[in-house]
This record gives sequence, structure tokens and C-alpha cells, in this order.
Amino acid sequence: MSPYNQKPLDLGADIVLHSATKYLGGHADVIMGALVMSSKEIYDQLYFLRSIIGPIPSPFDCYLVLRSCKTLSVRMKQIGENALAVAKHLESHPKVEKVYYPGLESHKYYEVHKKQAQTGAGVISFVIKDGSTDTSSTFLKNLKLFL
Repeated sequence: MSPYNQKPLDLGADIVLHSATKYLGGHADVIMGALVMSSKEIYDQLYFLRSIIGPIPSPFDCYLVLRSCKTLSVRMKQIGENALAVAKHLESHPKVEKVYYPGLESHKYYEVHKKQAQTGAGVISFVIKDGSTDTSSTFLKNLKLFL
């Protein structure tokens, strides 16, 4: 998930930790995280710790993430659409036993996901029928990286 998909502070969280490395960064060129707080009191406490411990990103890393945030909504919408299409395809595949993707109506928490998130993210899990070591190895050996 990303801050575009879901807003945990609006759902009652006090502190949210975002990975800025994947979706927010978007270009595989920065490693960063972000803490977001619901109150000034929590912010002040964490700001003090940050000041004495020192884990802060460089100005250039901040620039890289800000640059990528300009296209976050477009990217997240497309990622959600693509992931849902892949999840539906896997769900209908005869060699797949179960698909875990909250954007699917068959998912246990589909209704919760619909209430809490704007779109789906790009992570899908699934179980191969006859998930033996040989079957899994054959599947993995036949995967191809496409660009």
C-alpha cells in the first residue's frame, strides 16, 4: 500500500511508517522511509529522537522522492488495475488453488479493503495446486522477466 491507496491516520492510527523506497520513490533509486503522526505531541517526541540519533535522508534523496510523488496517483491507479487483472487471471487458472489479493471479491477481507483503500496495491500471493517441491520448482524455473 501507499499513502495514495490508504490513509491510516484517517482510520485511527497514531503513527504510520511508510516505505518511500518502492511506491513513493518509484524509480528504484532511493532507500527511505517516512513517519507520519496524528499529533504534534507525538511528532515532538519523535523529532527529538531523530535529532539525537540522526537517521535523516540527504536533501538529494528527498528530491528524488518528491520528484516521484508527482506521478504517484497515476502509477498507483495503474498498479491496482494491473494487479487486479493478474489476480483474476490466477483465480481462474486451473493450476492455482487459492489467490490472496484483497481486491478480489473472493478475498476474506474484500469488504474491509473496499472501505479502507482507494485501490489495490501490487502484491499478490497465490497457492499452486499440488504445491509440492517439484511443482513449485518447475513453476519458478519457467518464470521469465519481461521489460
